[in-house]
Amino acid sequence: MSRVLGLPRLHLTVLALVIVAQLIGIREIAIGDGSILFLPLLYAFVLAALLNPVINGRRVRLLSDADLQGATSLLVIGILPFLAKLGTLIGPELRSIIDAGPALIASEFGHLATIAVAFPLALALGMGREAIGATFSIDREPNIAVITDRYGLATPEGAGVMGVYVCGTLFGTVVLSVLAPLVASLGIFSNDAMAIGCGVGSGSLTAACGAALTAQIGGDPDALLALAAASNLLTTALGVAFALYISLPLVERLYRLLARRQSADTSADASQRTKVATGTSPPSPADLRPITVAALAVLVVAIALIGNWIDPGDGPGRTVIGGLLLVAMVLAGYGATQLVPRVPPIVWISFIAVLVTIPGTFVTDWISDRVATVDFLALTTPVLAYAGFAISAREITVFKRSGWRIVLIAVVVFTASFIGATAAADLFT
Repeated sequence: MSRVLGLPRLHLTVLALVIVAQLIGIREIAIGDGSILFLPLLYAFVLAALLNPVINGRRVRLLSDADLQGATSLLVIGILPFLAKLGTLIGPELRSIIDAGPALIASEFGHLATIAVAFPLALALGMGREAIGATFSIDREPNIAVITDRYGLATPEGAGVMGVYVCGTLFGTVVLSVLAPLVASLGIFSNDAMAIGCGVGSGSLTAACGAALTAQIGGDPDALLALAAASNLLTTALGVAFALYISLPLVERLYRLLARRQSADTSADASQRTKVATGTSPPSPADLRPITVAALAVLVVAIALIGNWIDPGDGPGRTVIGGLLLVAMVLAGYGATQLVPRVPPIVWISFIAVLVTIPGTFVTDWISDRVATVDFLALTTPVLAYAGFAISAREITVFKRSGWRIVLIAVVVFTASFIGATAAADLFT
């Protein structure tokens, strides 16, 4: 992992894309009564993907294979300062989040819309038992673990969950960054409910959704982003139990009720697709040396701050302090994981960030004031650029082999998860 620091072309290319994306700024296209918002994080992801040799067929090859592998590894650390930033938004808004407790709980049940909407469509398209893995949730890492434990990945269910997972990796952020402001512009749901709906249990998807939503709504974004962060943390914490005891048994029963016969896909075909999808995962932050975690976190935050300074706002001094505080929270969370390894770093980092920004003391108020100078959107943009370069050949292969059906189902799953959770939360806001 430490070798990632020795990839100057990768980091300079990401920096250039961040600058270009920030200079383009936010663009809006009106569609009837609604509108679609295009954000810098979207440009950074798309530009990086187009420059990725795996996608462009090596017609453009600015980066080496080592650079692309480094981008994948860097995502493990790059998302941590973002999680710390989310935590610092929860602390000052903790009272309002507690008041929103019923809406947060209701949103968890709203995610079942993926089953209500996408599952019948998947069966209609002839997906068979692949539909179970593809539609029982939004299919991020914890959901893959559930399917692996229950069925194994070398099964139709495993192929389904991996197909939607790959689609989420390839373009999930794009879907939510366009969907959230479009729904907001229609004025159907409350702002708080839509923020809660952004908490889908994935850091990058929540980041894209939350940034796009707050850019569309305007006003004070911190309270909304705090709700999104709290919702995402709740979905992550409860996701496995919810999937095991509610959503997966439900979709199994629906399959027995609705399916007349399984799809023509054989287990061997599913196994072949899944084996391409699986591979060596990036190491956990808990496996890395503190100096490596610190250096990579500083690198990501530094690129984000350069993008932050393109828009007029606080001076470099205050934002540098804010960025270093976020890095300190990441390291504190990493240290806590070493002491209590059963609790993952993302939980520790979020908890520490909340704890040190609860208002009421000079220190916590000072920390909140400094980290507030680091723009949420600017912090997200470099992470999405690295994500564009992290798209690998195995993901492209699974994407192609799964065909157009899994792409359609994935889009419906993302849409249903956001709108279902938003609608459920709206009943209590």
